[in-house]
Amino acid sequence: MENRRAWGAWREVAFAGALCAGLAACGAPAGSSAAACAPLTRNQRLAAPVIVVGTFASGPTVDGGVLIGPATFNVRRYVKGRGPDVVRVTTRELGGGSGNSEGIAPKAGEQWRIYAQRHDGVLHTSVCDQSHRLERRRS
Repeated sequence: MENRRAWGAWREVAFAGALCAGLAACGAPAGSSAAACAPLTRNQRLAAPVIVVGTFASGPTVDGGVLIGPATFNVRRYVKGRGPDVVRVTTRELGGGSGNSEGIAPKAGEQWRIYAQRHDGVLHTSVCDQSHRLERRRS
């Protein structure tokens, strides 16, 4: 029952973010999809059904190296949920040349934390879900 409530809350947040971005009612500058999303609380982020950390693999790219999705992602660890060591993740650029302005824009070799829902074996995410590139630690 708790999982069902968390999933419902996460879906509502994702829908509100998409609606806000779609209506351009957030006052974000043109081309700035990350700013079009309302910030999520820690609990809202953690309500995502799947949370993974890993590295994007090489693959077809556009726009200076942005991977076309669904892109191959090598999972280092599952923070939440379970699954294979290699998954596919949606990105901003979809195969066939159509784009998703709220999607993520990963490049091969980058490490990311992905907050997602799984449909047909593919992890679906966006910048509105707070998926983000991890900064490399300086030694």
